[in-house]
Amino acid sequence: MQDIKKIYRFVIAAIGGSLYAFAFPTKIGFFFFPGQIIGLTLLLAILIQPNPKISLKSLLILNILLGLAFSFGYYQTGYYWIPFTVQEFGNLHPPLNYIVGILFVLVIMPHLTFFICIDSFLKKRFYQSKFIRPITVSATIFTLLEYFIPQQFPAHLGHPWMHLAPHLGLAPIFGYSVYSFISALFAFAIAKFVLERKLDFFGIFTATILSVLSFTISLPENKIETKKTTAVRMVQANIGNFMKVNSERGDDTSLKEIYQRYYNLSTHGNNVGENNFKPELIIWPETAFPEFINSSLATLDQLYTPTLLREIVNQTGAELFTGGYEEAKSFAGSDFNSQYNAAFLISARGVLKDYYYKIKLIPFGEGLPFGPLNRWLSNIITNISYFASGDRFPLFETKNGVNFFSLICYEVLFPSFVRDYLNRLQGNPSFLINLTNDSWYGNTSEPFQHLFLAKWRAVEFNIPMARMTNTGITSVIYPDGHESDRIKYGDTGALDLELVTYERKITLFQKFGIINFLLLATITILVSLLKIPLLKDRADV
Repeated sequence: MQDIKKIYRFVIAAIGGSLYAFAFPTKIGFFFFPGQIIGLTLLLAILIQPNPKISLKSLLILNILLGLAFSFGYYQTGYYWIPFTVQEFGNLHPPLNYIVGILFVLVIMPHLTFFICIDSFLKKRFYQSKFIRPITVSATIFTLLEYFIPQQFPAHLGHPWMHLAPHLGLAPIFGYSVYSFISALFAFAIAKFVLERKLDFFGIFTATILSVLSFTISLPENKIETKKTTAVRMVQANIGNFMKVNSERGDDTSLKEIYQRYYNLSTHGNNVGENNFKPELIIWPETAFPEFINSSLATLDQLYTPTLLREIVNQTGAELFTGGYEEAKSFAGSDFNSQYNAAFLISARGVLKDYYYKIKLIPFGEGLPFGPLNRWLSNIITNISYFASGDRFPLFETKNGVNFFSLICYEVLFPSFVRDYLNRLQGNPSFLINLTNDSWYGNTSEPFQHLFLAKWRAVEFNIPMARMTNTGITSVIYPDGHESDRIKYGDTGALDLELVTYERKITLFQKFGIINFLLLATITILVSLLKIPLLKDRADV
């Protein structure tokens, strides 16, 4: 038991978590792509192995603690911005915000804790038996837990492969999960070699073949004859949280400054002597318009559309798509579920064409994840918002006949939600608008991480994404993973571009979702169990 208690295991686990985090973008622009594979390998290699002297309970506790050490390293490097967010969003100040931040270590990677429990139990159960679990089984379990267990800010094992775009030919078939599977196969194979001096040839062979296929399979191509162009102006007003909150409370000075800033940025280039770009669609970010919009009235007459919005569309001749708020039926005397986080499409005539209410709300930011208890808890925990969740899945249409749909903020991080939205639509959208406000996270790595993870939806669903943010980063992401010019974090400006779209081909991932990966994993497991002679595990001699 002495070696079990050695502190070095926990240090290595924390280092592994940090390496995992460094595989994602950082504020300084540094990233280490294989970091997620090396980090997981380190953890797997130092997990306590079963022996007759250690009980299952002790094995589980020690390995879970090592997993939490890994999560701590991951938190310190990748999620160091959480205390800032808790202070800005939840109004908790030091040292409470740092305490809450540390508590996030317990839930940052819940799938890892589940995997450690399953892995430890199976190893103990079959200890000293002839049963050998192929690493294809372990990699499949890890990948499926990662996909199905809910997480607040999912940054998974396969996501860093986005650094290799456009060489992601498997993504429209299997989603990002196949890259988690490849990474897990490499990590389990290396860890097995370190622990047992045995090389899992089939696991390495499978991971290598899938990697090669990713580089050789072309991403879906859309037909050139269906090409349409939309002149888009994306407005990043860079409104700070203090001004934003004050405007929502009705402060005249803040309202005037915000209105003036959006007006100037939206209408520039339409006067004599300035550039000749004429926008057809102007886009503002999440909750850009600080006052309530009544959708039921604004769809009837432009007089019910706020004056600022009417002035902008009348002057530019463009349509306007903006984030904002709408009142909802609430419980008497309570702010619980009293408003929607919404997106509105205003026509060039100033009439509201359609709207979307955010469906997936941020836990502990826009509501609480406790179901029927939320209404009661809202009277006790009063320093967060309690938005109502929408239930509409609208398909918007621009004035030149191009269809699009919208996601608000972190909804874009969940492929199953995006797939469900797309499959509910009666038509086929040509592009996606993701309205976001990352100002709550400050000048940290979070805006870069958020953008990086959002790119997966463009690749998985073969759809261009106009990602419009308040404080940055604003850009268009294309189906092969590359970006347009961008407005950098903290900059104020408008990005004018011609958004080229096509009649989109629906991907296999949209049609069948995780089922595609399940079939692939089942086949690899069955083949590995057949013990193909040339691909058997070999002892290192």
